[in-house]
Amino acid sequence: MSLKILAAAAAAQLILATFGLSKANADEILTYTGGDFTDVSGPYSTSDSVSGTIVLATPLGDSFTGYVTPVSFSFSDGVQTDANTNEGRFYFVTSASGTIGTWQIYADANNYDNEIDTWTDGPRETYDYGYISASGEGSNTDTPGVWSISNPIPESGTIYLLGSGLLGLLILRRYRLGRGIHP
Repeated sequence: MSLKILAAAAAAQLILATFGLSKANADEILTYTGGDFTDVSGPYSTSDSVSGTIVLATPLGDSFTGYVTPVSFSFSDGVQTDANTNEGRFYFVTSASGTIGTWQIYADANNYDNEIDTWTDGPRETYDYGYISASGEGSNTDTPGVWSISNPIPESGTIYLLGSGLLGLLILRRYRLGRGIHP
């Protein structure tokens, strides 16, 4: 095996490892943390707030506008939690850099008898809301919450990269031993 063939194989492996695993292959995890409720009744207190997690199969991306269907979601308002029901609706608008600027999240359990909502239309209006039918509600209309976005590397991709590196080292070792070159 010539050194040129080995170099070409290594270059091909590097290209596959670099471009074969794009960020779009990983789930995107959106985490929302709202401010404490300012108006409360019933079981809610001013230390309760809306918080939640949405897992998407693909990232929202830059300059995105539209509804998404999550792989899973879970939202809580400090009194109740709604997770993976059929009543969730998720709308996002991102900036040119991918930052979430506008959103409408409705996690409604039991057909609006209990609901957890958060939405903003940008700088004008923000609303975090928890509601239990006939029991009470909590809301914050003053302070928008904060979104964080993470893109974990898929485990299979990590294993692929590790295996590729080990295979490359094995080929290099066999090449050196066959040519009488000792490390």
